Amino acid sequence: MNFTTRIYAIPLIAFVACSVSAHAQMNSTLASEAKEILRRHCAECHSETDTRGGVSIFDHASLIDAGIVVAGKPDDSMMYQLMTSTDDDVMPPSSRPTLSADQIATIRQWISAGADAFPSDAVIDAERQPSDDVLESPSDASDLSVLETILDHVRETPPSDRAFLRFISLRHLVDGGITPERLSVHRVAVAKAINHLSRQSDIVVPTVVDKISGGTILAIDLRQLGWHRAVLHDTEDETRSLNSFDLALLEYPYAVLPLDSEIFDQIEAEFLNIAKQVRPIAYVRGDWFCSVALGPDLYHDWLQLPRTITELETSLDVDVQSNVASGIAKRAGLTISGVSRNNRVVERHPYRDGDYWKSYDFQSNIGDENILRDPVNFRASGGEMIFRLPNGLQAYFVCDAHGNRLDAAPTSIVVDKFASDKVVRNGLGCIRCHSRGIKEFRDSVYDIVLALPGNPGFDRRRAIELYPENDHWPAVVAGDCAKFQAALDALGDDGSPREQVSTVSSVFLESALTVDQAAAELGADSNTLKASCLAPGFARLGLAPLSSGGVIRRDAWEDNFDAAVSILGLGVPVVPFDGNLRSEYVSSESLDAITLGTNKPNNFFEPGDKLSVNVVNDSDRDVFIEVVGVSVDGQRVRLTEGVEKLAARSTFRFPKSADAAIEVRGGIGREQIVLFASNGVFAAGRIYRGKNTADRVTHSFYDSPEHGKRRRSQTPTVIKKTITIETR
Repeated sequence: MNFTTRIYAIPLIAFVACSVSAHAQMNSTLASEAKEILRRHCAECHSETDTRGGVSIFDHASLIDAGIVVAGKPDDSMMYQLMTSTDDDVMPPSSRPTLSADQIATIRQWISAGADAFPSDAVIDAERQPSDDVLESPSDASDLSVLETILDHVRETPPSDRAFLRFISLRHLVDGGITPERLSVHRVAVAKAINHLSRQSDIVVPTVVDKISGGTILAIDLRQLGWHRAVLHDTEDETRSLNSFDLALLEYPYAVLPLDSEIFDQIEAEFLNIAKQVRPIAYVRGDWFCSVALGPDLYHDWLQLPRTITELETSLDVDVQSNVASGIAKRAGLTISGVSRNNRVVERHPYRDGDYWKSYDFQSNIGDENILRDPVNFRASGGEMIFRLPNGLQAYFVCDAHGNRLDAAPTSIVVDKFASDKVVRNGLGCIRCHSRGIKEFRDSVYDIVLALPGNPGFDRRRAIELYPENDHWPAVVAGDCAKFQAALDALGDDGSPREQVSTVSSVFLESALTVDQAAAELGADSNTLKASCLAPGFARLGLAPLSSGGVIRRDAWEDNFDAAVSILGLGVPVVPFDGNLRSEYVSSESLDAITLGTNKPNNFFEPGDKLSVNVVNDSDRDVFIEVVGVSVDGQRVRLTEGVEKLAARSTFRFPKSADAAIEVRGGIGREQIVLFASNGVFAAGRIYRGKNTADRVTHSFYDSPEHGKRRRSQTPTVIKKTITIETR
C-alpha cells in the first residue's frame, strides 16, 4: 500500500464503519418499534403465559422457525399476511383494535430489513426496590420505589430549592414492559413537551434521578422554565395563587394517596408542604403530560395565549397591516398543502424572537376564497399562527374567520394525520405536524401573476411585491428551521423520522389498554386485576373485557381509574373533579337523583329568551350544592351563596325569582353551568383568576396537613355535573 492509498484508506474504513453502525441502529430501532406494536396488539393472546395457536409473540427464534416471520420477505411472512388479511383470518381479530397503516408499515419494514431479534425490555434494578420493612403490599412495590427515589433526590436538594422541584415519572412503562430504546423516546418527548410550554430563553433538559435503563424519574426546576410565577390568584385572598404546574395537577387523573405510608408522609413533610402545590401529588406520568398538557385547554393557559389574534399580535409587537403595507411581510400562495384541504396563503413577519408565520385557510377554492382570483385581497375562513419561542421552539395559535382563538380547527379546512378523528387541536396537533419546524412549500402565485396578460382584475404590482419568486423561500425557511433544529439538538433529539411527541401521544391517546398495561398503571399485579375485573364492582365499570384478553379505551379507563383504585384497596385516588377537562364525576349512586338543567330542555337559547338554571333534588334526603357559571372566555362566577342546602324533593333556581330570569343576548356563544353536590357539608370552592388564563375553582378535599389532618380513608363523596348553554 503506497502513501496515497493510506491517506484514503482510513476515511474509507471510517465511512464503512459509520454506515454499518447507522444500519445497525436503524434495524435496532425497527425491532424495538415492532416489539412495542406487537406488545400492544398481540401479546395478550400470544405470550409466554398464553400461547394461543402455539405462538409466543416475543420468542423470536420460534417465529422464524415456524415461518411466521420470514426475514427479508414480508409478503411470505404469516404475521404480515394475517395483519393485512381482509377476511375472518385477520389478526388482531375483529373484536380487538386493528393496527393502523403506519403500524403495519413498521412491521413490514422490520421484516424487510431482516427481522432483527427484539431488544430486551428495560428492567428495574433490584437494589432500587423498596425494603421489606416499608413495603405495605406487593402491589405497592413500584410506586414506593418511585417515592423512595424522589425522597432521596429531595434530601439531596438544598431546602431553599425544594419548593421549585417537580417530578415526572415513566416507571409504569417499565412495569408494563418497554424496551430501553422506546423508553428513551419517552424521555426526549417529555423534554420537548416542557420546553414547548416555556417562554424562557434557554432549553431545559430534565434531570434524571434514577438509573433504570437511562432513567425513568425526571426532575425539573420550575424557575428554569418560568413556571414558578403565579398565573392565577384567589379572588378573595391575593396571597393564594396557582402556577402553571398547579393547573396540570388539577387535571391529573392518575394520582393515588397511599394508605398509612411512612415514605409518603416523609415526602409530604420534606417536599409537598414546602412546594405548596394545589394537590398533594408527588409526580405525574410522562406519557399523560406529553399528551394532555400540550392540548387545549392546558396549552393555551400554560403559554397564556390571549383570546383573539389581535391581542396575540399586540403582545408579540407584530403590526401585520404595517408590515404588509411596507413590504416587510412576504406571502406565498399554496394551491396544494400537506394539511389544508383547500388553497392556503402563508405570510412571514420578523419579530423580536425571530419569526412570526401567519396562514390564511379557506373552506373552498371558489369565489373570493380562490387566492388566484385576487391574491392581495381575499376572504379567509381562519388560520394558524406560528411564532418563535425564545428557546428556539415554536408556539401555535388557531383562529376562526373573526380572529377568535379556537381549541381545534375544522376538519373541513385542515386535518391531523396523527389523530384518529383527524382533528387539528391547537398545541399538540401543530407540534406533531411541525416536528422539524416550518414545513417546506412552493409558491403558486408569483409565476401565474407574472404571466397574466393585461388587467387581471386586481393590483398586479402589489401582488408581485407581496409574493416573491420561489428562490426567495428556501433560505428563509432553512434559517427558521435551523433555529428550531438547534433547540432539538440541545434536547437530545436524534433526528428520528418518528417524532417523539407524536409517538408517545399517539400511543397514549389512540391505543387501547391490555390488562398488563392497566395493571402497570395501577401499580397492581395483572393476575389480581384480571380476576378482580369479574367482580360485580368492576363489571359495573365496564372493565370486564380485561379479564378475558380484551382491551379498553383510554377514556373509559381514565373515567374509571379512581373507582378501580378504591375497589382494589390501593389507596385514595386524587380525583380531578376541579379540573376544567373533566366535566362529569359521580362518586356515589346515592347522588344520581340530583339533576342539573335550564328552563329549556336542549339548553339552546335565542336572543331575547329568558334563562334560568335549575337543580332538582329528587331524593329523600337533603344534599348540599354549589353552582358555578362559566363564561365563554373561561371566567367563573358562583351562582349559589357559597354552598347551600337543598332539601329533599325540592328545587334550587337561579335567579331565585322567576321574574328575575336572565334575558339572553345574541352572539354570546357557548357557556357552561357546573354543579357540585354532596350528601355532607363541604367548603365552597376558591375561585382563581388571572390574565389570559381560564379561571379555576378548587375545593379543599385534599388540603395539606397545615390545614388539618388529610383524610386518606376515603374519596370525597361528591358529584360534578356540567351542562353547556348555547346562544345563537
